[in-house]
Amino acid sequence: MKKFLIPIFLILLCGTAHADSWYDTVNASTDDVGWSIDATPDTTMYLTGAAIYLSPANVSAGSGAAFRFLTCPIPAGATILACSCGYQSNAASTHEGVTSIFSFEDTADAATFSDKADLGARHWTTAVDTAALPTFAANTRYWVIVDNAVFQEVIDRADWEEGNDIAYRTVRGVEVAGQAKTLAWDYTQDYCAELRVYFTTGGAPAATRRRVMLLK
Repeated sequence: MKKFLIPIFLILLCGTAHADSWYDTVNASTDDVGWSIDATPDTTMYLTGAAIYLSPANVSAGSGAAFRFLTCPIPAGATILACSCGYQSNAASTHEGVTSIFSFEDTADAATFSDKADLGARHWTTAVDTAALPTFAANTRYWVIVDNAVFQEVIDRADWEEGNDIAYRTVRGVEVAGQAKTLAWDYTQDYCAELRVYFTTGGAPAATRRRVMLLK
């Protein structure tokens, strides 16, 4: 947490910009989705269920998950200071050496997920961040820090507007035997996937939506 608070404090002290934050969770059953690619290759998509597999077991690289968040209050021209993705494990993970490639949907207003054709037709940011997933213990909240530049690419779009919806995906970087999964919206609205973003603007502080963090 100090990693985020220090730069925000310095910016406020200097008075050169306004620092703010946005916390949000998945808001609907079709706003979190997982998919797995088997050896055929064929893609199986999972829109409902208790858990979303960030790293499914015994499947090919390219499998993964995507998450959508509503009414992002970050205005055009903002500078992203920090971005992190939160997951609530429902079981201990069994993976070793899993890397996930994070990217945001390259659109000004992300739609909810529907089927394989919809997922395959989406375009994602040129900027990506490859991060190692932590080894999950059961019933624990985990945060993965994503490079600011990945989120910034969406905010820098010419057609981006404050209040639009935003989505990101995490794709399995290598094929391994183990798995890691996070609780889905269909199982609990209190512990589903979350997005935290810290940003600065040159004008008045942006309106924010803060949710109470329920951590175990």
